[in-house]
Parts: sequence; structure tokens; C-alpha cells
Amino acid sequence: MCQRECVFFGFNSQTKKCRTHKKSLTSGTSEQAGWRYYSDNDFVFSAIPKDCNDLHEDGQTITGVYDIYPYSTLTIPISVYCDMTTMGGGWTAIQKRVDGSVIFDRNWADYKNGFGSPEQDVWVGNDVIHQLTKENSSSLYVSITLQNGTTQYIMYDRFSVSDEAGKYQLFLTGAATGTLGDSMKRKRQIDWR
Repeated sequence: MCQRECVFFGFNSQTKKCRTHKKSLTSGTSEQAGWRYYSDNDFVFSAIPKDCNDLHEDGQTITGVYDIYPYSTLTIPISVYCDMTTMGGGWTAIQKRVDGSVIFDRNWADYKNGFGSPEQDVWVGNDVIHQLTKENSSSLYVSITLQNGTTQYIMYDRFSVSDEAGKYQLFLTGAATGTLGDSMKRKRQIDWR
């Protein structure tokens, strides 16, 4: 990794490699696929993808399963499904139901830690959702595909989930837009006990 004497360093999210540079970067260098560059005033952890939006901003455009680091450390990667096309892309799937192969009637510990597979049916885990939303800058996008193939959605401008001590309470703020209807209009705080 880049030492203190480096002027610039680059991190490639695709290859998970780092480059160091002693001089200012040329414009051609910064345009290489997958590379994001930082000065010696930045922290290396800012180059690690916290969520699918970070990956999307780094040039990932293919929807699929990726590793993210919501705990801001290289030691705990979480495999998640990233939607890189819907409404501009960069969505981290916190719940996905594809074929009903995973039972969602679970206990507190299962919902805390997550279960299922990001390729199919999954709940990413309340602890991970808290990490992803604790800065209160996340949007929530919910879509449902009906039996006739029609997809309806609702998007909330801001949402967050408290930690376990706060019983993973869901907070929704800002506007709700979409075709699904705001089913949580009257109750903007949900206690998931």
C-alpha cells in the first residue's frame, strides 16, 4: 500500500491492486478502467467500496454479485447483489426474493446476521443495513413484479436503520415517489421486533 512519502496512490476495485506515484498524474492515467486515484491526504479505506454505489461510481456497470466492505475494513467483505441499471444503477440489494427457495420466517439472530444467497433469495442482515444507512444518506427503492409481469416500485429519498440496541428501527424521511403507493405513509418509523 501507499506509504506516507507517496504523493498519489491509485486503487483498482476490479483487480484489488494499488499503485503509487511520486508525481502528479496525467489525465490519461486517471482514465484507465477501474482505477480511482487519491492524494497522500486521503485514507486508503476511502478507495474500498462500502456499497454498490461506490462500485458503480468506479465504473462497474454489470448487475451481479460483488464484495463490499460496509464496516470500512478490508477484513469483513460482504457478498451482495448489485443492481447496476435500475434508476441509474448502484443499488445494493438488502432483500431479494426470486424463487421462494429460502424461508423468511426466521428468528432475531437470522435477521441480525443475514441469510440466503445473493444470487437468489437473500436478506443481507440488519447489522449490514445499519452500517450502510447510519449516515442517513441512503435511498430506499422497493420493487414488486406482479404475476402479469408488471413491475411497480416506490422510492424513498432517505432511510436509515438503527443498530441492535435501537431494535433496528426503520426511519423514512423525505419524499416517496413511484407507482406502488406509499404504504408506509402514516407510519414512518417501523419497529422490527
